[in-house]
Amino acid sequence: MIGAMGASTSEGGSVERAGPPANGGGGSGLWPSGIPAGDVSAVGAPDARRLLRAVEWVLVPALAALLLHESWTRRVWGAPYDELWLALVGVGALTIVLVARTERVATGPAPFLALEAGVACVLTDIVVGASQRSSDFLIYRNAGTAFLDSRMPYIAAPLHAYPMNLGNLPFLYPPPTLPLAALLGFPPVWLSEAAWIAGSVAAVLFALRRFGLPWPWAVAALAWPPVFQGLYVGNVAVPAAALFALGPAVGWTLVLGPILKPQDAVPALWLLRTGRWRALAVGVGVLLAWTALTLPLTGIGMWGHWLRALIAYRDSQRFLPGLYGFSLSHVLPYGVFVVVAAVAVVLALRVAGTRGLAALGLVSAIVSPVLWAHGFVVATPAFLLLDAPLLWTAVGLTSQLNGPGWQIVMLLAALPFASSLVGRRQADAWHPLTGATWWPGPSGGDGDAGRVAEDESRDQTATT
Repeated sequence: MIGAMGASTSEGGSVERAGPPANGGGGSGLWPSGIPAGDVSAVGAPDARRLLRAVEWVLVPALAALLLHESWTRRVWGAPYDELWLALVGVGALTIVLVARTERVATGPAPFLALEAGVACVLTDIVVGASQRSSDFLIYRNAGTAFLDSRMPYIAAPLHAYPMNLGNLPFLYPPPTLPLAALLGFPPVWLSEAAWIAGSVAAVLFALRRFGLPWPWAVAALAWPPVFQGLYVGNVAVPAAALFALGPAVGWTLVLGPILKPQDAVPALWLLRTGRWRALAVGVGVLLAWTALTLPLTGIGMWGHWLRALIAYRDSQRFLPGLYGFSLSHVLPYGVFVVVAAVAVVLALRVAGTRGLAALGLVSAIVSPVLWAHGFVVATPAFLLLDAPLLWTAVGLTSQLNGPGWQIVMLLAALPFASSLVGRRQADAWHPLTGATWWPGPSGGDGDAGRVAEDESRDQTATT
């Protein structure tokens, strides 16, 4: 799935900044073309790079075909989604061509792919806006209210049909989260919902900025369906991305993720990979302390009810396959899924430095037995390692509510860990990180945090 990840990890999480176009490169600030100066990934491989550029042009009609195929049955404000998308993209593409002719510059595939993906994201957000709002938030609040009222917050039997109100879907988080969910039940629903949404927006903007996105791109990323849908339904995965984003600097926040999403235990393996034992001990200590603090409130018997609820949910998936979401566990035979997940984790652990944490963030989506769009928010750093055309292709693939794009993007996002040829070129104006720093680690600090640069250098030497 990930490929020969450990073989080419030259970036190692280091600072990467934009540089000027190569002399005679034929590109301008807006319409870059050719290979920019200082692009070490292209040295010694010009033929491969030219071939890749040709392949990237093929992505323009290929992405358009996939988006049209997946959206032809949907409607946006009463209009057919596909026809509206074609009209908007057609006008946008004509504008790109006219501007390029006026400036007398050649265009690459990136602006056209960005146009296709951007229009699809906005139209899909409008479709999502017509569905039930804050359904996941209501799941948490309903469980918290049940806990406060001494009622059972967990299901005991499988579901055979979806509830009319999706806020009545099962609560599957472990007992130590129940007191936190109970906090949502104290204020009036409108107040706690508003506070939850505001806090989620602030947390995900913090995460996107930590990943390296400048403010304009971070705000624009709120329209990316994994973020937008997560905010719209109020899923905890979106604000929890802040814990992941702090990983390179703080470390122990990675250990807190699994209490919210079990698949978030995968990024926590990065602490073992890099030998950040103190951060690991602090994270485990915080989890144990919180569990001990909440045990008198929940009782030990609640853990048994939680485990039975997980089994009931698994059985529910036989009757309601939609509960799998985009998970590979629904696409592959279970035995094959387990093997793929294990191999993906092992290969990701071979990647050195902060890139390794980005790989594990992507793998957390690959191994998840239940996966929705918001599960890809932690894959953002891996996406940002892609060259601009491939990055916008990934955004386009994740702009639909269903379809094979979600599985395809898992492989696409793994490519930078297997080959530097698909890595980000430094002077591509269509890449959101141009002029910015990808997921910077700390410049100093205590113990584990202050050793990031040193550890990544050590990891680099160990894998070469």
